Amino acid sequence: MRRDINLLPDRYRDARHRRKIERTRKAILATIILIAAAAVYLPIYMVNNLKNVSASVENQIVDKKDAANYRRVQEELRKEIERRNEIIEELRSNVLRWSGLIEEIGEQVPEGVALQSISYGEEDSVKIMGQAATYNLVAQFLVNLQNMETIEEANPVTIAQEESGLYGFDIKCIIQGGSDSDETQ
Repeated sequence: MRRDINLLPDRYRDARHRRKIERTRKAILATIILIAAAAVYLPIYMVNNLKNVSASVENQIVDKKDAANYRRVQEELRKEIERRNEIIEELRSNVLRWSGLIEEIGEQVPEGVALQSISYGEEDSVKIMGQAATYNLVAQFLVNLQNMETIEEANPVTIAQEESGLYGFDIKCIIQGGSDSDETQ
């Protein structure tokens, strides 16, 4: 067995022992400070990191919502463009039909009758507004319209004498093959 022989005086041994205790205390204190700093800093770091991740996720969600809204708006606009293109094509196909009809109506106007407007209504109908010098001219124009092959019906809506002495009239005409003719068949 080996024994430690310490030949140092007590005061040196005590000083050495005190320094050792002091170093241990400082090491423990440094460790406690490091643990305390880590205990404070780590949660703050984690919270900030989670906030950044949360903000990133929220931005991605907003971007996805924006993309979804963009796609929805784009689809609505595409449908609107298709609808308008269909209307344009329908108008193009009806131009020849209506222009020919206007020419035919113009040929049926007796002298002394002035047309003010011809408008197209729903269900293949035409509304004719005008003025005539006499009531008989309005009646003659109505008979001429009824004798046209392209017009199925021509009915007066109003015929009234105006202050100027002229007769103002509105006539509604149903075009051959219109929806009203389909209902009667």
